Parts: sequence; structure tokens; C-alpha cells
Amino acid sequence: MLRWTYLKTWHTVGPTFFEIYIQMHPLMEGYQVRRLFYWLNTLLIHVHYLKDQHYVSATDDLAKQLTKMFSEGD
Repeated sequence: MLRWTYLKTWHTVGPTFFEIYIQMHPLMEGYQVRRLFYWLNTLLIHVHYLKDQHYVSATDDLAKQLTKMFSEGD
């Protein structure tokens, strides 16, 4: 599942690949939320090693999105 997330995040392959992949390997329930956490982990690694402002901003945006998602359930 982690590889799928990286392919999706980095736009490595196109929609046809994903359509066929999902037919052969259906996504498990909760994938959309897990994908965001996988992406957050990737961004944090990039922030740690590269210290690039782009990754810092993207991490902040994603953290806000996740916070909003989980605070709406309260």
C-alpha cells in the first residue's frame, strides 16, 4: 500500500495504471486517510533531511488538513 501512495503522490504513473491496479488489488477501507499519514511521514523525512521551505509548507498544510478532518468528528 505504501508503494501505491508514493506512485499516487509523485504522479509517477497515470490513471490507467491505477484503474487496473484497483481491479486486481482493491483498496482497503480507510485507505484515503492512511494515504495522508503516509504522505505526512514522507514530508517529515524531507523536512528533516532537506530543510526545504517547500516541504515545510506542504507539511504544515497537510497537518492542518488532518487536524481539521479529525476535529470535525468531535
